[in-house]
Amino acid sequence: MIKKVCIMMVVVLVITFVGQAALAVEVEPAPTRKEPLIAGVASLIIPGLGQAYVQDWEFSGKPITHFAVSVGLYTVGWVLAFTVGYGSGLAWLAGGLWTLYSAIDAVSEANKYNAKYHLSEVKPQNTYSLNLPQGVISLGSVQR
Repeated sequence: MIKKVCIMMVVVLVITFVGQAALAVEVEPAPTRKEPLIAGVASLIIPGLGQAYVQDWEFSGKPITHFAVSVGLYTVGWVLAFTVGYGSGLAWLAGGLWTLYSAIDAVSEANKYNAKYHLSEVKPQNTYSLNLPQGVISLGSVQR
């Protein structure tokens, strides 16, 4: 009788430890497709926000860097406008160009992310084609 109870206790302990080990395994969520348009518009509104949306953390400070450079350039523009009275246009132009660069970079990073995880949209192969007898003009290219 004691032998059966000991075996049952061992079985219960093994099942408990195996179950806890199975629950402790972390499963990474499946990557989702990142829309390049959303990333670009987000970085146009706030530089660096598109990079954060794409989760571009290889260089962990990239979204922060884009934001900080933009704020710095616009701040220089405001300081020049209210203290010196000239030169602010150049700083604001540089800030605008940096914002545009940030948006373009965010779109590029979204496309790289989608390509890395094979999340690109599948394009239809045979759009706008008309199958006619050979020698007749068709309305589109036929993929063979």
